[in-house]
Amino acid sequence: MSNLIKIDEENRRFKLDSGDTSYLIMVNDQDMLYHAYFGRKLPDGDYSYLIDTPPHSSIEAIDDRNGFWISDNAMRLEYPVFGRADKKETALEIKFPDGSNVITLAYKSYKVHEGTVGIKGLPAAYANEKSEAETLELVVADDSVSIEVHLFYTVWRDLSVICRHAEIVNNGKNSVVLKRALSAVLDLPERDYIMTTNCGAWASERRIERHELFSGVQGLYSKRGNSSHIHNPFVVLQRKTADENQGDVYGAVLAYSGSYEMLADVDAYGMTRLTMGINHDCFEWVLEAGETFATPEANLVFSHNGLNGMSQEFHKLYRDHMCRGKYKNQRRPVLLNTWEGCYFNFNEDTIVNIAKSAADLGIELLVVDDGWFGHRNGDNSSLGDWYPNEEKLPSGVKGLAEKVHAEGLKFGIWFEPEMISRESDLYRAHPEWTLCAKGRPISQGRNQYLLDMSRKDVQDYLYDCIAKTISDGVDYIKWDYNRNFAEVGSQLLPPEKQGEVSHRFILGLYSLLERLNKDFPDVLFESCSGGGGRFDAGMLYYMPQTWASDDTDAIKRLEIQYGTSIVYPLSCMSAHISVCPNHQTGRTVSYKTRQDVAYTGSFGFELDPTKMSEEERNLSKATIQEYISYGDMFVNGTYYRIANPKDDGYAAWMFLSTDESEARVTYATIDHSIEGPVPRLRIPGLLPEATYVDEERGRTYTGAYLMYAGILADIPGDRGTVVYKLKRK
Repeated sequence: MSNLIKIDEENRRFKLDSGDTSYLIMVNDQDMLYHAYFGRKLPDGDYSYLIDTPPHSSIEAIDDRNGFWISDNAMRLEYPVFGRADKKETALEIKFPDGSNVITLAYKSYKVHEGTVGIKGLPAAYANEKSEAETLELVVADDSVSIEVHLFYTVWRDLSVICRHAEIVNNGKNSVVLKRALSAVLDLPERDYIMTTNCGAWASERRIERHELFSGVQGLYSKRGNSSHIHNPFVVLQRKTADENQGDVYGAVLAYSGSYEMLADVDAYGMTRLTMGINHDCFEWVLEAGETFATPEANLVFSHNGLNGMSQEFHKLYRDHMCRGKYKNQRRPVLLNTWEGCYFNFNEDTIVNIAKSAADLGIELLVVDDGWFGHRNGDNSSLGDWYPNEEKLPSGVKGLAEKVHAEGLKFGIWFEPEMISRESDLYRAHPEWTLCAKGRPISQGRNQYLLDMSRKDVQDYLYDCIAKTISDGVDYIKWDYNRNFAEVGSQLLPPEKQGEVSHRFILGLYSLLERLNKDFPDVLFESCSGGGGRFDAGMLYYMPQTWASDDTDAIKRLEIQYGTSIVYPLSCMSAHISVCPNHQTGRTVSYKTRQDVAYTGSFGFELDPTKMSEEERNLSKATIQEYISYGDMFVNGTYYRIANPKDDGYAAWMFLSTDESEARVTYATIDHSIEGPVPRLRIPGLLPEATYVDEERGRTYTGAYLMYAGILADIPGDRGTVVYKLKRK
């Protein structure tokens, strides 16, 4: 065992060192778990003075615990509960058989686990070697109602990350109802932060918003059944003086793909409480006697190196300890997706001709998108009928896959497994499989309903369909999800368990994906949800890349990809070159700009290559070869944001190779003005004393010059890009 977790048993204090951070927990005189500190790494010592007793109003409820009068509302707590004096946002609410919801959690015991512990049925960060991490398990309980809560904290030798979740155990003889069961709480003693969140919509995901914290509750959430286009489950609190490369920053991400909440509650005394977990408005869980409920994992990062420092910790966590399988640290195959090139209008000959043309360019994977199955010629039928449309594909999936493979390409195909069309054989056979409130009207979205993924028979049906298709020669699956929840209910569950359906849907999805990952480890899965509507850490556990947005316009992608990079690795973000004028915005952008923007992710094309000009074909061949040559840097290198396209009016970013010998800097204009100032690009992450060469321009710089003085940017014109390739001598 290493010494990542230090325990003072006599004084009941826990010091967790994770990377460059420390996290301190103490048991106070009232047997409550008190949050003492989370920040820069501290030396070992006596931190008892960190337990303070903030003032409280004379009208607040107070409790005599072990002869000490105090209000819960004034305490910084690790896992606060509903029903007592704490009136801020709380982590746990339980309704007991007598109708009450009062619970008091007192410290009982601890245990230290080597490595990570995992979460049954849910995604969680894992250690590749046990020595990389340790996990502290703290047990608190209310013996009067026979409830235990196990709090888990995983810390890492080389990552400044704390991974947290909770497990609630019913040791009583009767069932209880969980009304709220959150994953983690972070109580901070100040409110002097800028809150960074994200907002968006279809084709406009993860746009960054910032505001100073104010008194009361603020944050983001989803009630849509997925992590959603509207908000993504991450929140950042940064000091007002912090920027991309310096200053204190706290980041929180929920590794969950369903309805969630992430809230900051600022009280009257300036304390900030950050809560995160399953959205309690969409949740109720009957916890039977002897059962345990596990919450999703929350990932917390503290960085004193600004937003880039925080992002890089999340990138390493998700790339190396959340993504799994053969592709997690590999360059993904350069792919061509047929959607924008063909939409529903294709047949077998069309696809084979595209395959021949794509192979000539050097593309490695051809993906047939929507329209290959059932009687699907539009979005109004056949979801659930996962057998080949013989009018389009007379040789079936197997025959088409063989022809694509014969051209030297891998073969991929599109699915939307969680959906069902009213006009489908599956709906006619199993209308009871639809997610709905029995006897109530049911809404359609994109002409489709949701399947009840909480049902084992639905999961088994989908597994059989997908496994059969994979066995026909499929190397890649694009897994789509194109509507939000409404009228949530299951025709299989009893009335008292209908509040569980939303979470059970996600558990069913995860169960199906786990089974497919285990049985088909060589298949590359990509998540999609009308673009980036389910881009979350939970899905990355099963699918190492996600389609970032249906908007493929390079200029619009600058802001989308900037926001995505706040917490997610660039290797997990699919980014493609598409045709101009762009299908979503109608904008025309140069090929070079489209290329350079699409390099900032898992690279591919969204077009019909048989319609490309000879010039475009030659450019594409060179583009693919350059991308392949930088493959390891794009996947495993360190990513830095240099400019914010929304605030600065231009975009700039950098990849630094794993051995730090090479940097690739990209500058992109958005609306260049001839009278505007020329940006000076200050390049972070280099060695000040080293020498760097820009061979293309014949220039040599010191690292200090590049970092502190910067490069006066070349001007590529409106909506253009410039790339600087710097090699250390």
